[in-house]
Order: sequence, then C-alpha cells, then structure tokens
Amino acid sequence: MNNDELYLKQRLTAGRPYRVPDGYFDALEQRVMERVGQAADTGADDGAEARRRLSPAAQARVVSLRRWTVAASVALLLAAGATLFFQQRAAESGAESMAQQVVATADDDYIDEAADYLMADNNAIYTYLAYE
Repeated sequence: MNNDELYLKQRLTAGRPYRVPDGYFDALEQRVMERVGQAADTGADDGAEARRRLSPAAQARVVSLRRWTVAASVALLLAAGATLFFQQRAAESGAESMAQQVVATADDDYIDEAADYLMADNNAIYTYLAYE
C-alpha cells in the first residue's frame, strides 16, 4: 500500500459510529420475507382492517371529512371555471370595443394615407371588397 491508501484506510476505519451484530445481514433477507408473508396472511395492507378498528365516532368524522373535501373540490372547480369564463368574455368584449374605437377615430385622411401606402386605387379596393 502506498501512503495515500494507508492514510485513507486509517481515516475511514478508525471511527465507525455504527455497529451491527455479527451475522445481522446474513439473516436479514429471511427475516424480511417472513414479515412480508405474515403481513400478507393477516391482510395488514388492507384498509378495511384499519377502518374496522376505528370507533363509530371516528368513522363518522372520516365520512364527514371526505364529504367536505369533495364539496371543497367541486366549489374550487366551479370557481376556477367561472373565473376563466368571465376573463375570456372580458377579453372578447375588450377586443370588440378596441376595434370600435379604432373605426370611430379613423378619419378619411388616415384611410387615404393607408391606401396610398398600399398603392391601391379605387378599382383595387372595389375588387378586394367584392371578393370578400
């Protein structure tokens, strides 16, 4: 071993804070499998057994809590839907009013300038409007 390996070995093996009994990991798999088998046999993973152990008052609280949770979820969904609906309507009406404002403020000079910019004469405008 060189000095670096020796230093690391001394440094890492000197103070192990956790110890396990000898042979602990040899039988660990067997112990875990036994516990899993016992849980499967007794049905410990079934929620019905846990509900049976609750008192009637506790069962009533669970049912009441479940109902309140469903009611709150439905109310939240309705509120979110209404918010989205009214925001969309407000945006649509805002776009319509903006278009009305542009049309109302547009004067003939602006339209003439736009037609000159497009190099459109009256025949081109009539043709465009006829095919719309």
